[in-house]
Amino acid sequence: VNIEKTAGQESFAEQRQSAIRRLSEVLEISDETAQTLVDNGFLTPDGVLASDEPYIAQVCGFDPATTHSLFVTAQAVVDARQNYSEA
Repeated sequence: VNIEKTAGQESFAEQRQSAIRRLSEVLEISDETAQTLVDNGFLTPDGVLASDEPYIAQVCGFDPATTHSLFVTAQAVVDARQNYSEA
């Protein structure tokens, strides 16, 4: 997901809302949790996995159980996508 303001396309706010909605759907998390992730620069499951659990917990203010659950789900999404592309 690339969020940038360009003329004639979605506004930055619309792009942000789209990113929140997609992340919420893909990771099966609340819009509030997705918003916190997006607001802190984590826009995709790959972006979540590129970081580490303690960092996301600290930056986003999530408890360790929530953060671990996010990582497990993000890994499952990435694995499923890779398995699909290899089939």
